[in-house]
Amino acid sequence: MWMKSVKDDGLAALLFGPSKVHAIVKGVPVTVDEDTSYPFSDTITFTVSPAEPVGFPLSIRVPGWSGGVRVTAPGAAVAAGEGVRTITKTWRAGDKITVSFENPITTNGLPNGEVSIHRGPLLFVKPWPSRLVPLATQKFNVPGFEEYNIVPVTAYNTSGLYLDCEQKDFGFSLKRNLKAGDPTPWARPPITLVGSMHTYNREQNFRTHVTLVPMGSALLRFASFRIWPFDEQYFQTHK
Repeated sequence: MWMKSVKDDGLAALLFGPSKVHAIVKGVPVTVDEDTSYPFSDTITFTVSPAEPVGFPLSIRVPGWSGGVRVTAPGAAVAAGEGVRTITKTWRAGDKITVSFENPITTNGLPNGEVSIHRGPLLFVKPWPSRLVPLATQKFNVPGFEEYNIVPVTAYNTSGLYLDCEQKDFGFSLKRNLKAGDPTPWARPPITLVGSMHTYNREQNFRTHVTLVPMGSALLRFASFRIWPFDEQYFQTHK
């Protein structure tokens, strides 16, 4: 997650998540706390705490999925490079950097002519109802620990769902769950995409409400969808 930058004797945050790094920079012990609920949050806060004031650059990677990034660091110089923001100042204990990413809803074209749906670092999917069935043939000497099969409770069917490429954000919006601090966020995802998709049968074309969850929050899922109306140029542009 963290590396030292040899060319400018600084630090670099390359991967995001709650963390703490201890390093020696220009002979001074430095601690940096990274506070975030990434990948469910768009904001990351870094708290820099050197043992004594020391100047050095702290670089933060800007991922390719980001639609934009805003860096707030009072008293610091912020330089934009290719895929990176470098913040330089004489750091004192408690100095903070706040990084906020813009995460638009995007699609990615797949070889089968369908598209997947993304927001920031997350792939969003439609859950396929399923249940866990313990394997009676496999037992462990740890209470509550078992091996399971994942069994669908409905037939494989996407219900003829089509993603509407003519609507803003494809007809979806972000919904946040206010239960902060949940120790199992993947089981109860703090963010979902809610909206509607086209569906049709031989008699009619209509829209149906759909909730999409991060891929890790669904044991079985539909991860790609056809687009409405199908546009070869759109598909090729988003491959």
